[in-house]
Amino acid sequence: MQSSSEQYFEKLDHVRAFAAFMVFTWHFIHAGGVPVNYVPALPLLSLLEEGHTGVSLFMTLSGYLFAKLLDGRQIDYKSFLWNRALRLLPLLTVALLLQAAAWIANGSSVQAVATQIALGSILPRWPNGAWSIAVEWHFYLILPAILFLRRLVALILIFTAVVLRLSLFITGWEIHPTAYWTIIGHFDQFVAGIYVWYLFRGERVRPLAVLAVAMAFVTFYHWFNISGGFYGPQASPVWIYLPAAEAAFYAVMIAAYDGSKLSLPKRLSASISFVGTVSYSIYLLHFWYYGPAAKMVTQYLGLLPFGLSLLCSLLAFVLFLPIAALSYRCIEQPFLKLRTRYARRGPHFRPENSYTGALR
Repeated sequence: MQSSSEQYFEKLDHVRAFAAFMVFTWHFIHAGGVPVNYVPALPLLSLLEEGHTGVSLFMTLSGYLFAKLLDGRQIDYKSFLWNRALRLLPLLTVALLLQAAAWIANGSSVQAVATQIALGSILPRWPNGAWSIAVEWHFYLILPAILFLRRLVALILIFTAVVLRLSLFITGWEIHPTAYWTIIGHFDQFVAGIYVWYLFRGERVRPLAVLAVAMAFVTFYHWFNISGGFYGPQASPVWIYLPAAEAAFYAVMIAAYDGSKLSLPKRLSASISFVGTVSYSIYLLHFWYYGPAAKMVTQYLGLLPFGLSLLCSLLAFVLFLPIAALSYRCIEQPFLKLRTRYARRGPHFRPENSYTGALR
């Protein structure tokens, strides 16, 4: 994960790679016949069976990354937005044009398609995972206001997001779409990512704290899966606090891995980092791939049990990497060369010392 300042965080690319695999696997195994209400015997595997949670991991990582990049620096906000546009818009434009062409070919009017794409940046309604890019942009618009948060303010903001979802639920909203598809549901994750960077600043997180958080979340998420998961009741109150639970878990896991002394073998680390580098292309383009790939598997092998479906998903994921790499090289990389520096050393507000010490 290399920024315009030429800082590279290899471990964070590992996290991006895993998040991309989670989302890919979720789509692939269910397209291949695994029932959407299936519950694996091993609770940890619920994170893959309900792999949509990889989107929350991506968003928590965004908050953590920008806090790490900008800690102790002043931000040129216009340059920041310019760089983010160069990073995200070229491939997003290609993905939306492909979808627009498919809609028009299936009989939709050009005006209807144009309207849907235009409104997608606000509501958001962009198809094939692109909606999450709109949510990211909503985060960028408020980033300067929340980047250098005091500890108490960060916790209050997360609590406020939960209360907002609770209020919407009480007034009769279907809380699931709001919690999953909009900034109202993902705000917790961006803030939690920022918070844990200032809490640990790349230092070691106590293993017992990591284990406790992991066990609590995996138990909770397995229960969520048993209760219906993503495709369960749309009005389930679990979506009031699920984003905050994901935020807490992923934020601690990211900080723990980033601050650990764990070192993978060089070739393995480089391979996973490569997946992280091309993960944006994997994320936006795999929607055109996973369906035919899963159909091919079921055509020749029939419906597979969950374990074998996961193995086939991993193979399909690896086979997709050359396409993602080509997309990265031809669509993403040329624009990345146009980025400028948007952060520089200088005095600004720094979070209070009370960030340090907790959970170490």
